[in-house]
Amino acid sequence: MDSVRQNRLRKVFDYLVFSGAFKTQSEFAEIIATNKTNLSSAMNGNEKYLSDSLFQKICTAFPALN
Repeated sequence: MDSVRQNRLRKVFDYLVFSGAFKTQSEFAEIIATNKTNLSSAMNGNEKYLSDSLFQKICTAFPALN
């Protein structure tokens, strides 16, 4: 399941970078109000950080995402 979450997170990140919302993981972390180290761990597949809370923060910051 976590590989699905990691894949989804990477797709969202890549889409938002492509759309110009931000350029770096640090900027992304700041926008979604999360620790950049925790975001990096999630991007690298650490299941502890691939939480519902992380995805909720992304949805709150970018409500147009599905």
